[in-house]
Amino acid sequence: MKPKIKWASKIKAWLEVDSKVEEQSALAYLLGAYLSDGSLSINEDLTAAKAHWGGIKDEYFIDCIGIALTKIGVPYSFGDRAKFQGTYRRRFRIRERKNKKELGNWLWEVSGEKKEILPKIPRELVRPLVAGLMDGDGGAYLSPRGGVTLHYTGKAGFVQDFRTLLTSLGIRISSQGTKNHQFCINREDFLREGLCFAMPRKQALLVLWCKKVIKSNRCSRKVAIAKWYLREANHLGGNFAMYTTAIPTGTKRFPE
Repeated sequence: MKPKIKWASKIKAWLEVDSKVEEQSALAYLLGAYLSDGSLSINEDLTAAKAHWGGIKDEYFIDCIGIALTKIGVPYSFGDRAKFQGTYRRRFRIRERKNKKELGNWLWEVSGEKKEILPKIPRELVRPLVAGLMDGDGGAYLSPRGGVTLHYTGKAGFVQDFRTLLTSLGIRISSQGTKNHQFCINREDFLREGLCFAMPRKQALLVLWCKKVIKSNRCSRKVAIAKWYLREANHLGGNFAMYTTAIPTGTKRFPE
């Protein structure tokens, strides 16, 4: 069941065509972050939901969610560290007014109570949405030979919609075994579409791979994509060791 409320002015402003790109991108990122690692608390009357994130171990992911919440004007604080699966992790507390839980209600409306839906969004918001999904349940791993493997492991019904979104962009994916909720993502296709992580720890591996490709200079197309990506689509700046947490915005695509 979905919330029986009328949207308040704030959530409408987030979705207006002429609203700031940064606010729209932040909302798209939060949608991805919620689908991957968030949850909702729904009241007994089934009229309102409150979004929260708990049990997140990665400090960079916490920082990214905090930046996105700040951009859309949702106040938050950190709860005490709590033991979760053997480690102590920080918890978010989103301070929304009792009867105006707008963010939670919106997430409930667009994705369902059990995260069964990945809603269709404008093309210009795909980058931040994918960044939120990949920051939460995606991964980038550096192989012993210096290659980077991208993969995604989801937990809910929206994963098939995510696969469909990626393939609609021309990104090749391959399932891991017989499980459709686990799949690998073609690295070159991911870069060509200008997609990225918001988390510097994961994004730095893509930057490393691009620099390695440029240095080897073996494949002209890969080199061209890598140079373009570092110049146009990467948010870490020239010196990726100076980590800069940022929510990606706009549409970036390698010019064929």
